[in-house]
Amino acid sequence: MTLEERVEAVMQLVPSYYDTSQVYRDVLTAILSEHQRNAERALDLRAQLHVQTATWGLKYWEFNYNLSTIETDSYELRRARVMAKRAGLSTFTKPEALRLANMYSVPQTARFRSIPRTYRFMTMHNIDHLVSFDGMIEAFEEMKPAHMRHVVGLYTDEELIIEDTVSVNLNTYHTVNEFRVGMTPIKSQERMVL
Repeated sequence: MTLEERVEAVMQLVPSYYDTSQVYRDVLTAILSEHQRNAERALDLRAQLHVQTATWGLKYWEFNYNLSTIETDSYELRRARVMAKRAGLSTFTKPEALRLANMYSVPQTARFRSIPRTYRFMTMHNIDHLVSFDGMIEAFEEMKPAHMRHVVGLYTDEELIIEDTVSVNLNTYHTVNEFRVGMTPIKSQERMVL
């Protein structure tokens, strides 16, 4: 509701002899405009209390969780760092990884899949339900152990129709323990044509 509409709504509630008073209308406009500014400030302040909606208050969230404030980063990225730190994962287990993944999925339908003997794990997300892809990647980088690799799988419930030829290259690389001087980094290559 605009300020003019609010003034007119209040003028309907007072006796009719105030209709002709410009002084009363000006005082009422001043009071209602101040009230509107205070209401907007209160909403903005309330938004700072939640990390998902904080803007200028993010620096306080970052301070509380001992994160460095990088003002040039986007709000989304800064929020992701705080949310990851806030999750407080002490041991990175399957339920903890799933909980972190579901923080970035609207209906919380993310799935977890362990990839044995590869130090990798995969989280699967419906692409239509994913809130912030970059934020999720940043959060997992902050929370997962350094030796593990997070693979993101995206899927959709819609039918996928491929009209052209699509070729996919699958490269397997040598691990650090397998690699020797003179070897190429690529262990094997597969090409699939769909």
